[in-house]
Amino acid sequence: MRAKEYLSQTAVLTRRIKQVEDQIEELRTEVSSPKAIRYDKDNVQSSPAGDALAAYMVRIEAETLKLIALKEEYLNLYSEIRDRINKVMPGLYADVLFMRYIEQKPFVRIADELGFGYEWTCRLHGRALQEFAKINPDVCQ
Repeated sequence: MRAKEYLSQTAVLTRRIKQVEDQIEELRTEVSSPKAIRYDKDNVQSSPAGDALAAYMVRIEAETLKLIALKEEYLNLYSEIRDRINKVMPGLYADVLFMRYIEQKPFVRIADELGFGYEWTCRLHGRALQEFAKINPDVCQ
């Protein structure tokens, strides 16, 4: 795995967490919204329909457990990546990596906050990735 791929794992987990949160919210909205009754068809049931509310609650519980597991995975990965970034020297490289991969800021904003031009910030980022890979050969190829 390249340094960039390794460091990008927090962003991937952040997106996955957001997707599960959205799914939970969608399920909660569905369960709380009224259902329409169709009067134009005769419904013949040969077996009981079951409790729709219970089915929703089971699905919400399953998604909530998934969310908890993802957040725990995120926290562990965040700590590991933060600790590895903090070992990068000089400190400016660590700052660029932290802003880019932990805070998930775009290069334009990083450049503005550090007081550098966009191109120089991109070069710093490249050098920082090389330095990160050099001191973390166990996770970077």
